[in-house]
Amino acid sequence: MNSALNAAARKDKEGEPFTLFSAPTAEENLHSGRSGLSVRGDSDLETVPKGLRKAIIEGYNVNLVRLLLPRDNKKYSRNDDDDEDKNVYLKQKDDPRLDKNLTILEFILAFTRYLNIICEVFPQRRRELTAYLCDIIRLSSRFGHPFFYHYHRLFAQKAETLLQTRNILIDWSKRDHDIYFNVFSGLRPIVCDLCRSPDHSTSFCKKILNRDDLIGKMLSENHDYFPFSTSSKVSFRQALGSDDIKQDSGPTCKFYNGAGFGKCVQPNCRFLHLRSRCRVTSCSTSIPLVATTPIDICRLEQELVGHPDKEFTSFLLSGLREGFDTGISNIPNKPLECPNLRSARCDPKNVTRLVAEELNKGFLIGPYNSPPFINYRINPIGLVESKYSKKKRLIVDLSAPHNDKDHPSINSLIDKDSYSLSYVTVDDAIKSIQQLEKGTWMNKTDIQDAFKLLPIKPSLLPFYGIKWNNYYYFFVHLPFDSRSSPKLFDMLSEAIVWIAEHNYGIKNMLHLLDDFFVVDSPDDGGERTSAMISFIFNRLKIPLSVNKTVGPVQEIEYLGIILDSNRIEASYLKKKYYVSWK
Repeated sequence: MNSALNAAARKDKEGEPFTLFSAPTAEENLHSGRSGLSVRGDSDLETVPKGLRKAIIEGYNVNLVRLLLPRDNKKYSRNDDDDEDKNVYLKQKDDPRLDKNLTILEFILAFTRYLNIICEVFPQRRRELTAYLCDIIRLSSRFGHPFFYHYHRLFAQKAETLLQTRNILIDWSKRDHDIYFNVFSGLRPIVCDLCRSPDHSTSFCKKILNRDDLIGKMLSENHDYFPFSTSSKVSFRQALGSDDIKQDSGPTCKFYNGAGFGKCVQPNCRFLHLRSRCRVTSCSTSIPLVATTPIDICRLEQELVGHPDKEFTSFLLSGLREGFDTGISNIPNKPLECPNLRSARCDPKNVTRLVAEELNKGFLIGPYNSPPFINYRINPIGLVESKYSKKKRLIVDLSAPHNDKDHPSINSLIDKDSYSLSYVTVDDAIKSIQQLEKGTWMNKTDIQDAFKLLPIKPSLLPFYGIKWNNYYYFFVHLPFDSRSSPKLFDMLSEAIVWIAEHNYGIKNMLHLLDDFFVVDSPDDGGERTSAMISFIFNRLKIPLSVNKTVGPVQEIEYLGIILDSNRIEASYLKKKYYVSWK
């Protein structure tokens, strides 16, 4: 009887907003043969304020953070929600939470709510928005936080603008390439630490399948300065677990502290990733396991396919991928810290600035409160001033200590003859001009940062350390002052000269390490050569110094000498006297 009265009362209220009084009860559903809707039966329904829901459905760019914020601790009535203005959710309030860059998990949760609200009115857009969500997840896995969220913000803003101003509804499943390149160009994608592939993470790399061989190889490369077992066969368990270094919470991961260079390849490792030296869990400044370089190695390899010296190209390419062996013949067996040079101590402001620049460019790792290696070398640093520009440059004295039999310098451990080099002279440039007619066109360029584009083999990093302001740093790229650096870098320059001549038809190119000089006949003009030089270096991702790129001209400064192809003369920069090569 009561059910009948309730049903009659609800019938009189037809047309009014739905309430608990208008919905059929479970008893009525039972009599009518229907079943009630379970809580999970409509899981896509999102409980958000009506003003926010209205803003989303009308296509406004809503800050996704609002979909994660709890409601204010006050009583809401149905009438309050009905009268709520959507503009409340479109204005940026003075709430620091709204400025947050969402993590990928937070983004998935917020955007799923956004998607469900849209699909309540436009169910046909579910596939489109789901495809967009999948694309964002891919961008996150490839480039990390917060860059995927920067892309979303720009994309959502563009979508709102086109809809509100031109009534254009863009397809969210299609990636916006303009925004993509604006956000991600210049960023290094996240790759596997073991094989450098971008299609999987380190924990899924196939190299982990043969773990004993992997650990054995790394330990054999680093046994000279890591306190590991000297046996030829080291098990994966022995390499990872070290019971002799214990903390209050358990044993530390030996591989993380040693051959892993601050990284562990064991999925779900049960040992602590705690540095045995600095005692910092998950230290933010990790030691690189692999070599890095801005040079496009794959493109360089393609350009060198036709090179006749396969041993030369193999050495160059493997060095760029795995780091170059700097030629240290006998690994030092004792740690040593050398004091810095007087020039550095007398000008601490410039040294601090230059060390920060090296760090920002990725040429150094650090700072460390204490050395992360058991065996290491700290070399003196100093300052030198350029003769003409008066610009100060940081130097590393790799020839220190001097006359110390117990601690030979790093440079003294590198064989001179193995890394000797013949340099191009001004006479070679003059001869190349003489081979052509009077009025030849000349171009020149200079590689920026030169030696520091080439990575050092990771196992040799401990011996290229410096110390400043009581912090330790280690070079991961070739320093200018290493005895082997010129020879190793010259191999890259030789490869570029070969590519320019055989693949792009550029003749008469000379180089002195990072300085390149090209001459063209008067009829050629030199414009094509200038354009092709920029094209080749840009394609290989090798940066050029803009200030030192000159040409085509008929008077040029090369190696401190002014060359004039019209007058057939060479003169010093200060023009004290002239030399004619007529």
